[in-house]
Amino acid sequence: MKRVFLSTLLALLATVVYGQQFRLNNSGYFSCGGVDAMLFNDYYPEGHQGGVSVIMHGKRVFTNGDIRFDETPGQWQPVPKKLSSSQEGGSLVTRLAYPDSSRHATGFNPMFYPDVQLTYSVTLTPKGKGLEVVVDLDQPIPEKFIGKAGFNLEIFPGWVFGKPYLMDGKSGIYPQQANGPVKEGASYTENLGDFYIKGRPYSDFEGFNALTDYSPFTADRIVAEPYAVGHRFTSRPDDPYMRFTITSETAPLKLYDGRMNHNNGWFVLRSEIPSGATKGAVKWYIEPNVVEDWRYKPVVQVSQVGYMPSQQKVAVIELDRRDSVLPSAELVRFTDSGEEVVKTVPVRKWDGNFLRYTYAKADFTDVKEPGAYVLRYGGSESPVFQIAGDVYDRGV
Repeated sequence: MKRVFLSTLLALLATVVYGQQFRLNNSGYFSCGGVDAMLFNDYYPEGHQGGVSVIMHGKRVFTNGDIRFDETPGQWQPVPKKLSSSQEGGSLVTRLAYPDSSRHATGFNPMFYPDVQLTYSVTLTPKGKGLEVVVDLDQPIPEKFIGKAGFNLEIFPGWVFGKPYLMDGKSGIYPQQANGPVKEGASYTENLGDFYIKGRPYSDFEGFNALTDYSPFTADRIVAEPYAVGHRFTSRPDDPYMRFTITSETAPLKLYDGRMNHNNGWFVLRSEIPSGATKGAVKWYIEPNVVEDWRYKPVVQVSQVGYMPSQQKVAVIELDRRDSVLPSAELVRFTDSGEEVVKTVPVRKWDGNFLRYTYAKADFTDVKEPGAYVLRYGGSESPVFQIAGDVYDRGV
């Protein structure tokens, strides 16, 4: 009897623990309830997309977890070249390298790479209730770049203005404007490599002095001092839907404000890469809070222009991937005396897969009466739209 009870208890505990773990889904990233964790699923770091990224309860909270040679990089600072991505034993692994010679000193958005050749991997693995990030270098960072090379993670400022954070238990508040004091140091542009590929259009700095002139290329010479330094960082302890904790097992975490240097900068959490480090140069444990039973609120999309009476009219409904499709939506028309329900519109699941969601379609092509309408579904409604013969006459 005791053995049966113990086995049942262990099974229940395993179920509870397993239910809290991140699992690899068919789209190639980790999910746990309403939280998704990605590793280089898309790659546009200049646009704050790439690296280690986490979407919490429908909002992209942080992204661009990767090695950079600037505390608060902008769109002009060098980014690595992505070599490969793979799944290895339940982990996601991406291989990258500096420099990307195809972008060095050329093109509309040129990048000038530091004099370093570096190959490395970033590995994302489920651990406990969160995920472990490990950075392994194939060779150590050259000594002249110690303090400049680090693992950065960018936090979207729009979700955190005026909100709290904790560093090793000490509180702070994300400011709405970038504040000093600042620190001044050497720019990576003082040690550039010779990676230019002959024959490409060359982006030259004629008459430019990197030591005295300000430029977005050399914005790393002056940066805001970190707001906080420590080993355990928690963002948004006030909000269970956006709270996450990051613990560094290696170098300390430093919280910077990228808006001091770039008007499109984000907050940056960073660990510098130690001298001589290779395997396990960076080890972070990231634990996003998962709100049990959270669901993404349906989004009902219609034509922004509106519809001609005779044209096809199909709304697209975006749903949480765990939701079942409701059988109908409600089409409402606004009149002088208020609103009236015009029709109950059948809803059918879209037979396909796209991004992180489930999709459905509601066809109301047979409705032709001119007027202003909304389509309501599952507690959500579309923007107001028109059915009219002149919807394309102005403002399109």
